[in-house]
Amino acid sequence: MIILVFTLIEFDHAAILPKNFTSSSSCPDGSFQGINPQDCFWYNNVSAQWSDAYEQCQSNDGNLASIHDTFTNALIKQHLSNFTNQKTWTGGQVNANCSLSGPCTFFWGWEDNSVFDYNNFAGDEVILFNNNDGLWYISSDNTPEHPFLCQVSPL
Repeated sequence: MIILVFTLIEFDHAAILPKNFTSSSSCPDGSFQGINPQDCFWYNNVSAQWSDAYEQCQSNDGNLASIHDTFTNALIKQHLSNFTNQKTWTGGQVNANCSLSGPCTFFWGWEDNSVFDYNNFAGDEVILFNNNDGLWYISSDNTPEHPFLCQVSPL
């Protein structure tokens, strides 16, 4: 069983996804279907700072994207490679849990408060998705402008 899990991690998942992945769920115009029927992803090619990208997603009834598995990561990489070769903002961020009685503890979380149950880091605070290799790069500075990926609900 452990060998199977290791094999899955090492396997190139993008190679097994259909070129034109579709689902019976309808997504808003300009977005693409995720692996899960409740997931639609909307890519915005206008560069923005992380906080502005967050606001733009919120104004479209969405959140900066959260990625919960290898297959979704590969699907996003496949779709975004059609749009850009730039790194793209997602909803990953470092959160702090501080108390008066001790030091702060830091942990990764998603902006939409979903469980941070998967990662694909390339190597401090927010995650940039690299559209060329599908790896995640960490940025401690959220002021540079990058395109961004929102996760929106199906219609």
